[in-house]
Amino acid sequence: MAFGNSERYVAGTLCFILCNTIEFGFAPANTIRQNHLPITLEDSMALTKLLVANRGEIAIRIMRAAADLGISTVAMYPQDDAESLHAYKADETVELPGSGARAYLDIEQVVNAAKQTGCDAVHPGYGFLAENAKFARALEEAGIAFVGPTPDTLDLFGDKIRARELAIENDVPVLPGTAGFVTVDEAREFFESLSPGDAMILKASLAAAVGVPEPYSPSMILRRHLSSVAARL
Repeated sequence: MAFGNSERYVAGTLCFILCNTIEFGFAPANTIRQNHLPITLEDSMALTKLLVANRGEIAIRIMRAAADLGISTVAMYPQDDAESLHAYKADETVELPGSGARAYLDIEQVVNAAKQTGCDAVHPGYGFLAENAKFARALEEAGIAFVGPTPDTLDLFGDKIRARELAIENDVPVLPGTAGFVTVDEAREFFESLSPGDAMILKASLAAAVGVPEPYSPSMILRRHLSSVAARL
């Protein structure tokens, strides 16, 4: 997908409205709720124990919010992260098999950790499993609340083309852009259609937005494409 910046809308608005991982159901009053947010404010008050499926400062901030609501927390960590500060800030801890980031990304063992400690909800923070629809679905099947969007919403917003189409259908302002996958020639043609001084980004439709390139000339588009192809060889 390719996007121009001639209209300076905040591109993250739609993601915030429909796909923001909320803390314990608190969301703006104008948030579109229609089955997108499985945890309501009333639900949050019924929670008794929360597994924080993250580490470091992210986990600590969630634990602080939970404490303010009177919800006990469980920190999880692999053995090589046992001295991490978040492991000392929770009311309870559970050790994960394995080591490093992989331990935090193992859906089955994170769900088991929630079951083992009697948690009725899991907060993923951000990163790790926060945008993983399979994780949210696994928790749903286990009868454990996922503090965040529904699995279907995560699936939808994992596909940037479908997400853009939904935004347009609901009259949400979007940046000028192509309708879907493009070839190098199509990307160059779109770039040349922009006003002088405008920039364009090339975005993988099924990937995160980290490290999005911003080409400023047709020749740069081709170089970006060739670099991408070379990286896959």
